[in-house]
Amino acid sequence: MKITLNSVLVQDQDEALTIYTERLGFVKKADIAIGHYRWLTVAAPEGIAGVELALEPMAFEPARVYQRALFEAGIPATAFVSRDIAAEAARLRARGVVVRGEPAVMGPITAVMFEDGCGNLIHLVQPLEESAEEPVLATSRVIDFGAERVFQALADPRELALWWGPKGFSNRFEVFEFRPGGSWRFTMHGPDGTLYPNESRFTEIVADELVALRHVNWPNFDLRISLQTLGPGRCRIGWHMRFDSAEMCAKVRQVVVPANEENLDRLEAALGRPAP
Repeated sequence: MKITLNSVLVQDQDEALTIYTERLGFVKKADIAIGHYRWLTVAAPEGIAGVELALEPMAFEPARVYQRALFEAGIPATAFVSRDIAAEAARLRARGVVVRGEPAVMGPITAVMFEDGCGNLIHLVQPLEESAEEPVLATSRVIDFGAERVFQALADPRELALWWGPKGFSNRFEVFEFRPGGSWRFTMHGPDGTLYPNESRFTEIVADELVALRHVNWPNFDLRISLQTLGPGRCRIGWHMRFDSAEMCAKVRQVVVPANEENLDRLEAALGRPAP
């Protein structure tokens, strides 16, 4: 036997689906009507074929009492595993999720608790032996713009230069060859006047779906920006950075995690303006 399904109790399935997809970063897996019952599950974007989490409606009072008792006693309803718990906690806080305290070592794991917004406490854990195995920093965000519009903001160098980078930065592009194998060389200008030369090579481009590149100067990493259509004028942006080593990832984490969120903030603001 193996476990491929878990569940949490929720008051309203539609509201819970919005919270779990837009705020917590999951994707909808199953949505099936079975008579008066609705089978609704979500999964991690990178593990869509793996474990599912069912959003179970509380159909009778004992379920509500049980959920409330767990929450008030500080007992988690379930646990999620993260490969970078510090980055994940920072990402959740940036989305307005209530994270209780800071990640702390508890025996063989590092753990922290957060509120899912549906009446449940969730234990977020990272096994200590995995702490250095995955040099990945990732985030995602649901925005009220279509994938085609976001792809345009990535493909047009004039528009890209207006929003790329953290808050307060500007860019000067020297080379921008938007095609697989194409070069992208530019200089970022920091708020204090510091210049940051950057060089990347585009590795994969799928219109309205994916832009992937290799950052060839330090820090070396592969970036995948994925676009998932959620409906008319709405999409999820995935931002996945894999560094060449755990040491490199750890060295830049405290800067890169908030910088990525600021970058997405700037993208959303730019999308609300007419394209240049």
